[in-house]
Amino acid sequence: MPYADLRGLNGGGFSSRMKGMKMVAETLRVFYGDPDRDHGIDRDILSLPGEPTGAKKWLAASLGKTISLQLRL
Repeated sequence: MPYADLRGLNGGGFSSRMKGMKMVAETLRVFYGDPDRDHGIDRDILSLPGEPTGAKKWLAASLGKTISLQLRL
């Protein structure tokens, strides 16, 4: 499945998109170093950015926070 599809974010109603975005936010948290959140993540998305670097971790943290704020998590 192509990563752009994000497991149903392109359809399936508002609730499924919210769940998909929550999964993306949780996955980003694990990428930037929050191992306590190692549940409900997508390993395929986690592997996309490659090896974590300082810049990648910062970008993941920023995007994860933005998504979380939008979802009010």
